[in-house]
This record gives sequence, C-alpha cells and structure tokens, in this order.
Amino acid sequence: VVVEGLLGRFGEAQQRRAARRPARSGPKTLAEWADLADYLDVMPAATVLILRDGPITPANALLKSLSGKVKGRNFPSMRGRELQAWITTRAREIGAKLTPKAVALLAEFSGGDLRLLEQEVQKLALYAGDNDIDDETVRGLVNSAREAVIFDLVDAVVEGRQAVAMRTLELLISQSEPIPRILTMLARQVRMLVQAKSLTEAGVQGSDLGAALGTGSDFVVRKTTQQARVYQMPQLRALYQRLLDTDLAIKTGELPDRLAVELFVAEAAASAPNRS
Repeated sequence: VVVEGLLGRFGEAQQRRAARRPARSGPKTLAEWADLADYLDVMPAATVLILRDGPITPANALLKSLSGKVKGRNFPSMRGRELQAWITTRAREIGAKLTPKAVALLAEFSGGDLRLLEQEVQKLALYAGDNDIDDETVRGLVNSAREAVIFDLVDAVVEGRQAVAMRTLELLISQSEPIPRILTMLARQVRMLVQAKSLTEAGVQGSDLGAALGTGSDFVVRKTTQQARVYQMPQLRALYQRLLDTDLAIKTGELPDRLAVELFVAEAAASAPNRS
C-alpha cells in the first residue's frame, strides 16, 4: 500500500498554516491519525505500507509519532555538479555529445528528475546523431527549456521592460507556440506568483515551498519567489483579473487572439510596480 503526500501534511509550515485556517472536513490534525501507530502492530504480515513524500524533516509530527515502528529511506535529488556529471555520463553511454552549456541547461531545468532527463537525452541523441548538442539545440527540443522562455517574459513584465516583454512574446510566437498555450503558460505563472506570495508571507521556505508550488525545480522556485516579491497581493489579483479579461475577449471574439495577448503583455508591463 503506497500513500502519497501524507507525511507532508504534518510538516511545521503546513501545521502553522492549518492552525490559521477555518476547520474543514477531511483529515488534517495529528489526532485523526493517532491510531496509525497502533495499527502497524496488527497489520497483516503480507502488507507493506509505504509513506512516500517529498523532503521531510525529523520534526515532522506524524513521523515522530511512528518512531521506532517504521524504517526511513532518503532518496535525495541530485543537484549541481553531481547532476551534471550524471547527465554527461549517461550521454556518453548512448553516444551523445553534449557541450558543457547544454549539460548545464538540462540540469537547470530538470529539477533532478532522472527519468525525465533520460528521455530528453535519448531524444537529443536521436536528433543530433554524430553532431554536438549545444544549448540552442536543448532550448529548441527540450520542453522544460523552451517553457523557461515564459520566465523571461514574466521577468520583463514584472520589471516593466515593455519593449523586452514584447520581443520575448514575439520569440514565443515565432517558435510556433500557439496563442492559447502562451496564455495558459502566463496564467500558470501568475497563479504561481499568487501562491508564492501567500506561502512566503506565511513563512514557508526551501523544499516546503517547492512542494507547495508543485515543482522540484530550484530554478522555478527561485524565479517565482523573486517575481512575487515585487508585487503586493492586490496588484497580483488585478493582474490575474486582466488575464481573465484577455481570455474572455479571445473566446467571445471581441479581439483576435494575437492582438489580445499583445495588449495584455504591453499593459501589464506598463503598470508593473517597479517600472522606472
């Protein structure tokens, strides 16, 4: 029996947030799981219970209640040079020749997901054949690297660099990204900005923040928190409303899709909090 995410509910940050929220239905408090430790003593021998989660600290309340009755195994994600070394070795094993910049880019955007990296390296190897694989090839073929352009777009919008924002939008369009997908990517990032603002104000940090945002990528967590720091929550709500208005204008035929998204980017950058 594999249970996903149960331990994560009882981290220190999650418990602080739960204490501030109104009571809701569903298991939230440690008391509601108090019988789990006793049940482990009578669980059938043929059953193996696995509690699978992201980063968990020894202070986790549920983990402490199960002390002495469970075995813990830690499988840390590779990061930095260790991850780059893994990519280089795996590429060499299948005959792919990645430049150092290509390796660094893959490591940056993978979030340490080795299964994803294996697929991407295989794809790059099939595409390049005997040719070297550089960072531009990675940007063109690897989905996570291509999607990183959206961070460049949001950066430009947040910093009020209207001309750069428009050029970055044009780059996405020139790469054959459909307008609805660009709008979806923008909506996802604005939603993450709202989440990051709320979570950081609640004191959530580090790996807990990444888990709450639904990403294992240090790059995504770092960029999102940096961008959210610029805004106040009412400004983020206004940005989200402007995005909704853009979506409605497209779906009701009020504006052509490309013009609508161009107007959104231009207006959002013009009203950015730190526009000089």
